[in-house]
Amino acid sequence: YETERVLRARAAEFPGITHLYGLTAESVSPEGHIVATTRDGSRREVRARYVVGCDGARSLLREQAGIALRRTDHD
Repeated sequence: YETERVLRARAAEFPGITHLYGLTAESVSPEGHIVATTRDGSRREVRARYVVGCDGARSLLREQAGIALRRTDHD
């Protein structure tokens, strides 16, 4: 996908940031503790200052942060 390629390339330009791909978040705490599952099914725990969830309308991160989903029709 072109959008993903462009976003990954831009994100790679920031050397002070660690990017983790291929993880499925199971839980995220306000303190930045994250429990995730890897593609091979193993569990991984990480700690982060910032978390970006690009996981769509059914976002676990959005739900756990208490951010309501506002559904609107798009033109």
